[in-house]
Amino acid sequence: MKYVIKNVGQSRQYQFNDKQTGRPITLVAHAIMINDNGQDIWCEMSTAVDKPAPRTGEELEGEIKYSQDARNPHKFKKQSAGGGYSKGGYKTSPEVQASIIRQNALTNAVSYVTSKVDLTITPTVDNIIAVAERFYQFSSGKLEPKQPAQDIQQSPPFQPQAFPDDKIDGSDINISEIPF
Repeated sequence: MKYVIKNVGQSRQYQFNDKQTGRPITLVAHAIMINDNGQDIWCEMSTAVDKPAPRTGEELEGEIKYSQDARNPHKFKKQSAGGGYSKGGYKTSPEVQASIIRQNALTNAVSYVTSKVDLTITPTVDNIIAVAERFYQFSSGKLEPKQPAQDIQQSPPFQPQAFPDDKIDGSDINISEIPF
């Protein structure tokens, strides 16, 4: 939701340790007044030390986290530039995201092709890459599955071979000889 800062109060610095790295992080908590459905509300909005302080009249997009405890101020969580609400993480670039999808597609292609050894697919590097490319196209939303890939070399289906002395009809099993 969009809000306009009506007033800016005092700011204070605070520090905490990052949960992943253990390094200290310093932020600045700014007291801001915004109007929520006709009611002026003082909130606390945190920013990095190197970011500019909020200004009266500035438009913000985000949400108010109301506090039930009178000793703690309401918090304003500014929406990140990527469209989602930041939770201390970071957004990856489209190039990094594409690389992650390709790595995942390759891993799944290797698993798929090696599971089909002696069944339908000859396990060659070219076949693995062809399967990975289809997985990548599908995972990135560029392909709707309709039929098997035409560029994957098919092997004849695996046919188990029976030997003359094998009894595969179950006639050689005597239930009374089973020790339970």
